[in-house]
Amino acid sequence: MLFVKGLKIAGAAAAACLVISVIAVGTNPVEAKALLGEIYQQIISGSRDDKDAGRIQELYSRIGAESVPVEEGEGIKTEAEWENVQIGVSDIYCDGYMLYYTLQLETDNKELAGEENQYPIVFEKQEDGTFTSVQDYNFFANENRRTYQNGDVIPIEIDITALMGWDYEKHDEEGNYVRTEAVNGQWKLSFPVTVEMADNQVQEINKEDNGVKVVSIARGRATLNLIIEEPDYSKEPYNDPYNDPDTSIKGSDGKDLQWLCNYRQMREDGTSISYITLLDNGEKNLCLEVMERKPEEERKQIASIKFPVEP
Repeated sequence: MLFVKGLKIAGAAAAACLVISVIAVGTNPVEAKALLGEIYQQIISGSRDDKDAGRIQELYSRIGAESVPVEEGEGIKTEAEWENVQIGVSDIYCDGYMLYYTLQLETDNKELAGEENQYPIVFEKQEDGTFTSVQDYNFFANENRRTYQNGDVIPIEIDITALMGWDYEKHDEEGNYVRTEAVNGQWKLSFPVTVEMADNQVQEINKEDNGVKVVSIARGRATLNLIIEEPDYSKEPYNDPYNDPDTSIKGSDGKDLQWLCNYRQMREDGTSISYITLLDNGEKNLCLEVMERKPEEERKQIASIKFPVEP
């Protein structure tokens, strides 16, 4: 596995470092369909099992269909090489709410060519011997929320200073996973991300049930971005001591939409406003369900709000 230390991703337009979360998949091949980016296709083919494969395929097929290739130009560096390790970026997608891009690592350094990888940035080995990773950052469901306009350009810089190989199939004498010594270097990538929001629509909903309110929803190129206001569930009539019920967004078929990000902003009076980013599966009618967080046979419904989503 490859463990990357010293990773820095910064966006000048955001005037702050972007802390990235990582989506990792495994190594068993499954069929990949309807995917544009080759890197996304590799990642789908490497999902751990059929259930995970379906979730990954749905996510990356949608994101991959909206991805935009990066062209070389002044101040743009999409490939970096050091100590026989090449890292490149491709398949960039940003709709003003969510940013995704893929990284691919190639190396003939036998010390690094393990099977897996580890946080803070994950590269997983694929069948062709390369390592791939998907990086994401959410501008909407985030404590430091940013608002971008169509056509805004966000410069991204990636600075990787060390790599380490791990093998989760082997252990040392002390029972720890076998790992290599760190390979220090400097892999720097930089590229612009253009916000694509020309077709995005923000729809005011303002529907309420039992103190829960769906305020609005915005449909991006591949995401649905929902704002809801919630009461203090620790008080009457909810009596939830943790103020944390079970919330889901369902389609007309009753199945949950895939959550990508969620940020709940608590107010001093115990009420809150939640920012939720979902994968858009094309549904035109959604339902917000809030249930007591109890065993299935005991829990009761707190709120149910049906609302349409404009195409």
